[in-house]
Amino acid sequence: MQGTSAPPARSAADIVVKGAHESEVRSAVLENGPLFPVAMTDSSIPEIEPADGASPTVTVLGEAVHTTDPEALQEAILTPLFDRYAAEHGIEAEPAEIDTFVEHLRQGLAAEGLTAEEGLTPEETAEIDGMRRDVARAIIRQWKINKALHAQYGGRIIYQQLGPEPLDAYREFLQQRRAEGAFRIQDPALAEGFWRYFTDESIHDFMTPGGADAARAFKVPPWEDTP
Repeated sequence: MQGTSAPPARSAADIVVKGAHESEVRSAVLENGPLFPVAMTDSSIPEIEPADGASPTVTVLGEAVHTTDPEALQEAILTPLFDRYAAEHGIEAEPAEIDTFVEHLRQGLAAEGLTAEEGLTPEETAEIDGMRRDVARAIIRQWKINKALHAQYGGRIIYQQLGPEPLDAYREFLQQRRAEGAFRIQDPALAEGFWRYFTDESIHDFMTPGGADAARAFKVPPWEDTP
């Protein structure tokens, strides 16, 4: 159940959405209840051309990134760090989990009379199915990352458009990675803007610690939710 305060800031993980069809993600959220933020499924970093002679604004896992765009900055940092964390902990979406998630999505859409495949060619139907599986894979993987981070670092959870997000765990994780030298933001103003999402409590809607929503957030996987 969503909180009643003003809409929260855009999800940190939602900012790094790549390769997942946004309308399908929104449909999944609407039809299957609260789901979870989506992260990139590869470790690519945005290709942004620097000005001649410009120093990199960010260094992430030894790679230089030139950007002053806040969303591109979060994407450049969070994507490879989440990817490395997933690799370190063996986190991935299993085929059976993806199958179940996609079936729940189909059932939810069908219940609302939404049949995307109607009138499509076999090739188009296959394309939609592949798109849904990409969405499922990304959502499941990010849910597992979030669950692991929350188990490791604890802390409070916030409501987000695509579901629960372990904000305190994100902050602790990023501070640890920064201390280890995994990333560095050269520009103080950019650094302040980046960290504001993780430190300014006024822009978030927190679940009640120990409450029903917080208890459920990382207990019931999205592929096991009933439509």
